[in-house]
Amino acid sequence: MSKLTFSKPLSGGLVMLIAGFVLSCSNQSKTDLKITPKIAEITIPVTGMMCGSCELHIETEVKKQDGIVEIDADHEQAVVKVKYDSTKLSLDDLIVAINNTGYQAHKP
Repeated sequence: MSKLTFSKPLSGGLVMLIAGFVLSCSNQSKTDLKITPKIAEITIPVTGMMCGSCELHIETEVKKQDGIVEIDADHEQAVVKVKYDSTKLSLDDLIVAINNTGYQAHKP
């Protein structure tokens, strides 16, 4: 039975090749783990808004939350309509964000 032997340059190169393959496989699996956004829409009752400035204040502050796609505050109807990524935000997160602006958001 013959023995397979490698010279040092070949065995070192083989080790580098295998290490490179393992690293490329592990990097690929990390990039494949993307979470698909789930866009949700909700209308949240909000009390305390009196004018367009109130609407703008809520919209500006809540837009800072990661996951807000679109927001429209309406003081005449006393609601805030929000499109958001539900993988990043929950209804409770939205209510807290609105309440932090000084207005009172309520669960629909």
